[in-house]
Amino acid sequence: MSLLSYNPRLLIDGVEDVHLLSANFISKNNNTISSLSARIGVSELKETKLFGSKVQYFLNCGSEDGFPIFVGFIKQVNATESSTSFTAVDVRGFLSDAQISLTDSNNYDGYTLGSFLREYIDKHINDDNNTFIDTSKINDTNPKVSLTGKRGEFTVLSLVNTSLQDAVDDNQLDSTLNYTLDVLGDSIIFKKKQRLDSNPSMSLSTHNGIISFNYRERPVIFKGIYDDRTFTYGSNPTGPFNKKIKTEKEHPAEKAKDVYLDIVTELNNNKEITIKSSVGHYLGLDSIIHLNVDDSNISGPHRVVSKNISFTNRNMSLTLGLNNIPAKISEYFNQ
Repeated sequence: MSLLSYNPRLLIDGVEDVHLLSANFISKNNNTISSLSARIGVSELKETKLFGSKVQYFLNCGSEDGFPIFVGFIKQVNATESSTSFTAVDVRGFLSDAQISLTDSNNYDGYTLGSFLREYIDKHINDDNNTFIDTSKINDTNPKVSLTGKRGEFTVLSLVNTSLQDAVDDNQLDSTLNYTLDVLGDSIIFKKKQRLDSNPSMSLSTHNGIISFNYRERPVIFKGIYDDRTFTYGSNPTGPFNKKIKTEKEHPAEKAKDVYLDIVTELNNNKEITIKSSVGHYLGLDSIIHLNVDDSNISGPHRVVSKNISFTNRNMSLTLGLNNIPAKISEYFNQ
């Protein structure tokens, strides 16, 4: 991509007074916090002022963007005589830092994940002068996940992520984790994954976007060992591979479901595809794209599971991580 079609902008606390030398935006799914690492020229902003500042990053790929691809807050700063480098994380970073203790006398019994996040953020993270996380868009999963009975020491983010494992519709097992905690600017939402056979957001080929690709495939695991029992996935599994699985559930049926979800996650993630592309910078995580390539092992629909956009030396590069997950898994269940 030529320099004329790409003019990134970086705003710090709403002010564009920096000379952007390089930037690296990394976004991954599985509820992982997105980050932006950037290097700017010598600025009047001192290191102490930069720390905690709000960052907005606009790609301006082909045209001026009306919405930043990244919104976050600076967590690390390193200044030299010639430049300043920093790393910012998206607003889920506040949830990662927040510690919470749930006891019989202090808990969120009766709350769903959505109602819990709205109350906790407005009470403990936002204040009268600052809205760090916009809670107006926070929704709930379907089925809703209750925090009744949840006890222990957590970060807010780990509590949400582990609880999301219960947001699985037993009547429509389209994936092992139907929902992820996603960000929209300074807002957070629960986003349901699309089926793999949904209409793709984009089609890529070596004639349209793909610069290069590679993939690797791990052995498929069909058996999970827990307590003194063995869970077998499928009616005719092949291969010698198994894994020991820890589950905190008490009842046998709940333990079996935990192990089932763990094995299916392993099965669904045994193929990793990396694409270097000249298009697709604005694809969201979990978007479905179709690969038109000669290799039958990876040709077809895939899910975007990671995105890395780098800008340096007046050049930009895009790397997409893909993973193909079956549209239906319930038909293979066998206990």
